[in-house]
Amino acid sequence: MAGVSDKQLIRIGPFPAGVDNLNDETNLTRSDDGKRIVALREGVNIDLPRTGWPRRRKGFGQEVQGAQVHSLWANPRFPWMLFADGAGHFARSTGGQPFEVRAGLAPREISYAIPNDRVYCTNAVQTWCVTPEGDALAWAVESPGGQPVCAPASSGGLDAGAYQVAITYLDTRGEESGSTLAETVTVPQGGGVALSDIPQPLGADVARIRVYMSPTNGDALYQARDIAAGQTSAMMGAGNLGRPLATQFLSPMPAGQIVRSLAGRLYVACGNEMRWSEALRYGLTHSKDNVRRIGARIGLMEPVGEGGDAPGMYVADHKRTYWIGGANPSAQSQRIVYPYGAVPGTGIVVPASMFGFDTTLPVAYWIAANGVACIGMPGGQVVPLREKQVVAPKASHGASLFREQDGLRQIITSLSDASPQGLAVGDRASARVYRNGVEV
Repeated sequence: MAGVSDKQLIRIGPFPAGVDNLNDETNLTRSDDGKRIVALREGVNIDLPRTGWPRRRKGFGQEVQGAQVHSLWANPRFPWMLFADGAGHFARSTGGQPFEVRAGLAPREISYAIPNDRVYCTNAVQTWCVTPEGDALAWAVESPGGQPVCAPASSGGLDAGAYQVAITYLDTRGEESGSTLAETVTVPQGGGVALSDIPQPLGADVARIRVYMSPTNGDALYQARDIAAGQTSAMMGAGNLGRPLATQFLSPMPAGQIVRSLAGRLYVACGNEMRWSEALRYGLTHSKDNVRRIGARIGLMEPVGEGGDAPGMYVADHKRTYWIGGANPSAQSQRIVYPYGAVPGTGIVVPASMFGFDTTLPVAYWIAANGVACIGMPGGQVVPLREKQVVAPKASHGASLFREQDGLRQIITSLSDASPQGLAVGDRASARVYRNGVEV
């Protein structure tokens, strides 16, 4: 109400019970003694603190000017706010000017996770991460398309027998790629292995090619030597072998509609599948093994309990919500914890203290498909919030924001394509009809 001062407004309240849209307007939530209404039918452009006294919501101003701005994200652990505008992904510091970190994006919503100092991003068809310096990198180093051609050589000092050979790529930061099935070559006594047609990387980030080789007639491969990217041939002979190959049969993590992290692994929702990375190798996965299928397309995936006794993840499709319990995927359990799914995009992890729970660990929050706001505790306990008092509209999608300002802590959720829930009470009009002065 522009131009109207607080002194000109009538003070009403308090309404500590918040909004009530499930009961008839003549039977809104009352105080314990039943003498006073303590809930609002609706609140527009107001903040309602715990005291229940409404106050006018502050106005807003434009921070960023863009044509198609979406997918806003920020976290206290990261120096930049991130957002998309059209085909570009941008970073911005408080009060600073945005700068582009990546171009050529598909016009899709971006999901974010921050397992370490980097932010991992995916929009269901592309993946990338943003560093604290504002650079865009791949989730993982690209994997070689195959192995070198291996042939026995007459010299090299090796014992006679069979040898396996495989390569990986290393980028400028020293991170290593996966590798495919090793090549096998039989070498005569005192001979070596001649490598040719060494597969070359497609991208510019790869700096070195690492060659692994097994001992004579051995099954395990060990680091033998590094060569520069661009080198297509090399000779392998006798020498000390280093650490074992740990990334064989690993491939880059796929894109998905949601990305999250838990206990040193990256999790991605790909349609109705959960996929996860190897421990502390956030961009690499066993594509055939590291997968769990949920009933339908996943709309919620929120981890809680990390660092406590009951870590796990809430996962929901449009029908129901599951608790995937445990930090190690090979020992995780799965059970239904709520008989409704979740509105995609509304999930967020927030401090438990804002709801008065006695835990220092964060909790998950989302809007369920039945319109009820839900809290997901560590261990798999779902707490519906005021399910007999208020429901949100039906929606195809949403987004949630945790805000702390002026002593007020809020979760703000916006919903797309909203329509009334069947349980919610709508507007009602009462009328009397008179004909010739007689009520009919």
